[in-house]
Amino acid sequence: MVQVGVLAFAAIRPRGLPEAVAAVPGALLLCLVGVIPDEARHQVAAMLPTIRFLAGVMLFHTCQAEGMFAAAGAPKAARSCLSCGR
Repeated sequence: MVQVGVLAFAAIRPRGLPEAVAAVPGALLLCLVGVIPDEARHQVAAMLPTIRFLAGVMLFHTCQAEGMFAAAGAPKAARSCLSCGR
């Protein structure tokens, strides 16, 4: 049932949200209910550093694509041009 819900969410993509918005809570629910075996949880725990790294890369890419870094740097750039005296 969780798989069907995640697939439906991925197909519909409400407000352009990524699939992870539905998949991560679904996976956590399956873990809490006990559907996921202990061995799989241990494997994920062993891969946690890699998962964190990839999440960081995806977060960086999203921030860059949305222009967050440019928006944060624009005020600094404007002030630096004013103080150069040219």
